[in-house]
Amino acid sequence: MSKVLLHSSNATGHLINCNSAWLEALGYAREEAIGLHRNDYCSAESLKRLESFIVPSATAQGEVTDVPFEFLTKLGKTLPVICTAVMFYDPDGEVNHSVVASELLDRDLHQQLLEARTQLEAARKLITANVRAASDLLATLKT
Repeated sequence: MSKVLLHSSNATGHLINCNSAWLEALGYAREEAIGLHRNDYCSAESLKRLESFIVPSATAQGEVTDVPFEFLTKLGKTLPVICTAVMFYDPDGEVNHSVVASELLDRDLHQQLLEARTQLEAARKLITANVRAASDLLATLKT
């Protein structure tokens, strides 16, 4: 079983804490890592997914689970992981910080999970569009 990589980020995406397994896997010293922005340690593809799906879903639901993701090591190597993130909120209901637990994955399994997640997201969008269309049709029929 692989080690769990833990890190937490503030609301602006800057690293505020991480465990030694995260530091070891990504190749940073603690002094280098604290304060990094997620753009510094997430792959370009994962950043797109982070902005389009993960952050909105986690913010709305308070968490996301089992999300395939790629970290970027200090040396620029991609590191496939599966993540679970939990959001923490301030008294006004705004995101204060997040805590992310990640587990290293085999590259083939990571690719399969990415493909399955992409298909799931596409199906979710289609279902949402169909429900909206049906709702609009019902509203039209009632008038």
